[in-house]
Amino acid sequence: MCMMATELYDRYLGVVQSLGVSYNEDLGLLQIRTKDVAKLPTFYFRLGTNKLPLIGDAQFFPEADSVALGGRKGYRYGIISDSMADLGTDVDVMIGAKILERFLTSYDYKTGRMSFQPTKYTEQTYAQMGSVMRRSVNATITDTSDNL
Repeated sequence: MCMMATELYDRYLGVVQSLGVSYNEDLGLLQIRTKDVAKLPTFYFRLGTNKLPLIGDAQFFPEADSVALGGRKGYRYGIISDSMADLGTDVDVMIGAKILERFLTSYDYKTGRMSFQPTKYTEQTYAQMGSVMRRSVNATITDTSDNL
């Protein structure tokens, strides 16, 4: 998920609502028809002088995940939501796993700094990433009986 200050969220909504995004009251998430996701522009997070891209496809859970969340088939549900905070008075943006999985992310404990570097998957759709992710998951499954 990604939570952002209300002013930022409202700006985001101003762009995506004109492209078919609406709010699903039951789930408390933005929704879009799966067929309309390709219309969404890339959204950029600005961290210092760096701009991190989040393509339209990455702004919404994959359809299978959306259905598992309780959503309807043929729709995808958003990872971006309103933190209900005022811009500049609290944390303006909190980024979660769905964004972090698209970047090489490192944290330096000594300095308290984080680094985000794009990878070859940063601007790929879930469909393009799918076979790679399945291979990666299959490659990391090991016999855990020794750990029991």
